[in-house]
Amino acid sequence: MPEKPRPSRGNGYNALIHRKKTRKPEHDPRTGAKSFMNLSHHPIWAPLVRTEEFFRRHRNTLEADWLCALLGDAAKAPDHFWQQLNSTRFWGGAGSLANASLMDNPGVPEHQWAQELRALREDLIAVAEQLQARGPVHPDMQSWLLAFHNWNQSGN
Repeated sequence: MPEKPRPSRGNGYNALIHRKKTRKPEHDPRTGAKSFMNLSHHPIWAPLVRTEEFFRRHRNTLEADWLCALLGDAAKAPDHFWQQLNSTRFWGGAGSLANASLMDNPGVPEHQWAQELRALREDLIAVAEQLQARGPVHPDMQSWLLAFHNWNQSGN
């Protein structure tokens, strides 16, 4: 009996997530750090995917689409990927992805909303920490990190 064809996983970030992980990080002689040839192996990947899913789930398509495009193009343009993660678009004031994390409850139960916001802030903290490990960061990032930590500690 012939084997059934496997369903396509598309060509976006979901395809990158579901590919077999065959490459391990290699040593980068320029920085002395591990170089992730496939960014889906990098510790920054999973928090970004969860952040995209949060915005998609809560119908913030502007942020979800921007992150989806960024993740989808990461392998083709890694320098652009890192620049965008450290940009005003991500960490600036009004209109930034970080600012979008302040969105009002879209109608989910309060307890669930509080849990989801806390998880989102944890993911944004993880992204910020990965960027800090790479070098200089956007000046607004520190303010967001302080706010996210304070909100999570206060239970808001």
